[in-house]
Amino acid sequence: MTMRTHEDYRDAWERIRQLEGVRPSAARDHELAALKAAVQDYEPRQTPLRPSR
Repeated sequence: MTMRTHEDYRDAWERIRQLEGVRPSAARDHELAALKAAVQDYEPRQTPLRPSR
């Protein structure tokens, strides 16, 4: 799963919240792990790098 826009990011967090409220299952755990990995990959790309002083 790859996020390209901030809207994808927001949608992923919404889906994560939905899945966390559902009874555990293998499919749920797999989707939840994929979404969390995509969010973690997206966040550093959106943080502007500041030059060191």
